[in-house]
Amino acid sequence: MTLTKYTTTIILFFVSFFSIAQEAKELSEKAFELSKEGKYNKAIKTIEKAIKLDPKDLYICEKSTYLNQSGVSTKEIIKFLTQEINKNSTSPFLYQERGINYQNIYRFQDALLDYSEALKYAKEDSVKASILDYRGALYQKIRKLELAKKDYEEAYKLDSTSWSIWNNYSIVLDDLGKIDQSIYFLKKIIKQDSTNVPAIMNLGFVLSNNKRYEEALLYLNQALELEPINAFALNNRSYVKLMLGDPKEALKDVNKSLEINKGNSYAYKNRALILLELGKKQEACNDLKTAVEYGYTQFYGSEVEELIKKHCLK
Repeated sequence: MTLTKYTTTIILFFVSFFSIAQEAKELSEKAFELSKEGKYNKAIKTIEKAIKLDPKDLYICEKSTYLNQSGVSTKEIIKFLTQEINKNSTSPFLYQERGINYQNIYRFQDALLDYSEALKYAKEDSVKASILDYRGALYQKIRKLELAKKDYEEAYKLDSTSWSIWNNYSIVLDDLGKIDQSIYFLKKIIKQDSTNVPAIMNLGFVLSNNKRYEEALLYLNQALELEPINAFALNNRSYVKLMLGDPKEALKDVNKSLEINKGNSYAYKNRALILLELGKKQEACNDLKTAVEYGYTQFYGSEVEELIKKHCLK
């Protein structure tokens, strides 16, 4: 049996196509390793080679990540993604990536529009679930809790195996006062993976929100054993320690949290509460004002303004 010239051409074409795709994949893997080493500019150049060989949305989104890591402004990254969307206006991944970047600079309405566009073009259930996860988290952040709940219910139907969906859904349920359901989802994650720090930390947070401080402390200690420099776990533990009557130890935790993450408005609010307990009123008022500057009211409500009126305007 002999191959015709036509058949040989087809075989050569597919071999060539496969080798190009394989080379692009290897370049992508190399870029990822470079990024882990902190060599972000080299990672960008490497992923750009992959994009030239095989312009997949996946590689374009990777480039967006490396641009962010290398210190390129979010506005420039959005401009880059917009150019790519203009070339391919039906990519759910590009819309989702741009939505994430809009969210990073507090352009929440633009982010919501992009997540909705991403959903319009998404075909696989796992992709739809991921987009709903992002949009639900944003709705939760801007306190549109019923819309967040609706997104997570839909995401859970599409992908009931995603711990990210369970985890974020649990926080929304807690905000809506559905405590038992929230704890159920978090314990379900931890049962499957006893090293899942976000779930362990959030279980501590949910328990502390519901004044179950002793239980909360156990889970927050567990989270910090696994990840000692987790700023959010340290901040949450500081509040629990305050509620358990140990403001000096609470202050150590929140100070360490703010050393790691200086932009957490919730931590400034917590430190203000601790400082008030320690009789350091002026320092507490300074922290309350900083909490407002970092967007506490926008994300969490009017508690800080009420504290300022009570302690700082006399």
